[in-house]
Amino acid sequence: MIKKEVLIEETRSFLKRPLLFEHSLAVAQMAEQLADDCLNQRLNIRHNSKEANKKFTDGSVSKSQAFVGGLLHDIGGVYPSYQRISQAEKWGLNFCLKKKNFL
Repeated sequence: MIKKEVLIEETRSFLKRPLLFEHSLAVAQMAEQLADDCLNQRLNIRHNSKEANKKFTDGSVSKSQAFVGGLLHDIGGVYPSYQRISQAEKWGLNFCLKKKNFL
């Protein structure tokens, strides 16, 4: 498992844009805090309320998963929009294009 500090430095190096990196790191820290808050909330309400317990038990995410998701959520921002699909294909990433209906 990669260490948090290494992931942060690798992300900083890849993004090459200080403001984008600072934003991504702040989002990562907030996501980690939210995951921790949700975990604490689940522990506090366990057995007290079936309705409340349902609200906080679906899709549980660990603090480390939340941090990584927050850190990498804008990583595509390195590439201009017109290059993102070709770059994803180059890396062999699977993606789904959704057709949007506009009136």
